[in-house]
Amino acid sequence: MRINPVAFTAFKWSTYALLCLNALLFWQEDSAAAEHLYVGGVTLQQWIQAYAPTIDTCAWIVLLLILEFETSVIPHEKLKGWLKWSLTAVSALCYATIAYSFYGYVQVLALSYRFEPFAIENACSLAAAGYSLLIDMGEFSPLTAANCLALDGGQIFQLGDRDIVADAKAIALAHQLAWTDVANAAAWLGVVGILEADVWMQLRGTLSAGFVKASLLVKVVSYGTLVACAVLWQLRGGFVDAWDAYLWLIAFVFIEMNFFNWRETETTA
Repeated sequence: MRINPVAFTAFKWSTYALLCLNALLFWQEDSAAAEHLYVGGVTLQQWIQAYAPTIDTCAWIVLLLILEFETSVIPHEKLKGWLKWSLTAVSALCYATIAYSFYGYVQVLALSYRFEPFAIENACSLAAAGYSLLIDMGEFSPLTAANCLALDGGQIFQLGDRDIVADAKAIALAHQLAWTDVANAAAWLGVVGILEADVWMQLRGTLSAGFVKASLLVKVVSYGTLVACAVLWQLRGGFVDAWDAYLWLIAFVFIEMNFFNWRETETTA
């Protein structure tokens, strides 16, 4: 079946545009969560922890566009000199940001293990004291006379010295989703690292059959992990996370197609 190139291009750039929209959605979610996690305001040191998904997404969008330009938009013979060095410098900044965002996800994971038993018999007595109820580590709800009833009859936990409470079930879900964030971020680092190696070796003309096989293995493991994370978010009701994960997978299918076409062109030239 022949693919209409105009429709294909429109679909590809629409996907990229939706990823930009997702960055705004993550900003809204992170800002809402920060109001509960950092009541006194987010310090510069806490910024990466509070806004890791937003910062991570923005860096990935810039990196995605650079990969698109390198593998499809810019003629390969022009990828040299100041243009190549400029793209490399921006890519390096994106990688540093992504690596720091990964550290932010690890920090959130560590924070999810700071819940301790809260010695109180009636959770509803906290409803008027400004406490928040944990949904997951990126979502909280003000504790009210209505939702506090869900905590009665079981062990209540408090997040460190913060005015945030949860039951064992919510904490278990928070752990699962926090581990998913870490695994997802690590898998993406694997994908983009091997893609950059692909591009670098292709430009140098040193892309060997052995490296292609090794690259394929890394991608199978990494993309498999990413699909598993997306499915888990979907099953756990994390619509924005699942939607974003599927969009990114589609986006990198385009990058892989660009690179495949580039490699085939170089091989047959």
